[in-house]
Amino acid sequence: MGRRERALERWEKAKEEGEADDKIKDLVEFFNSRKDYYTTSSCSGRIVVCHTKDDDKQFFKFLGKWHRQVSTDEVINSITPVDEGVLWFKMEPFIIHICAKNTEKASNVVREAKKLGLKSSGIFQIRKRVMFQLIGEEWLSTPIGDDGGFLMDESMLDIIVEEANQKISKNFDRMEHLTENLRAKM
Repeated sequence: MGRRERALERWEKAKEEGEADDKIKDLVEFFNSRKDYYTTSSCSGRIVVCHTKDDDKQFFKFLGKWHRQVSTDEVINSITPVDEGVLWFKMEPFIIHICAKNTEKASNVVREAKKLGLKSSGIFQIRKRVMFQLIGEEWLSTPIGDDGGFLMDESMLDIIVEEANQKISKNFDRMEHLTENLRAKM
């Protein structure tokens, strides 16, 4: 079985087991239905609360993770006090990794993505495979706690959560627009 077949099999299994990210399904299906492309990983974008430790670069723990808008209460309820390290609140954009038949096929898609403002999208090569990534442009990352204490009150957290919710909505809209644009041009 080749790489494409294994990747498509993993995608189908993820869908069957309810692990596939619903909001990015259309974009993944778009690429996987074309003979010159297949996806290797994807995420529609997410809002997270996580814990890191400066002295341990390998330490990273999700305390809350949502592929949708969230409430301040959900964020607060996900937080557990930590003795050391930093608590982060983040909004991360959609990302999808795709293998293309050749550089020309990858370039065609990346060019269209860049026209839509996806400046961080690009082509890279892994061994003999031509890979590219499409990545959204909406980001937010801020520390909310440090070494057992919280760095902000609930009204400040409300502002940050609202900003993240606006950004994730824009992220989903941009991803949908990208899918529609690619369908129309390919």
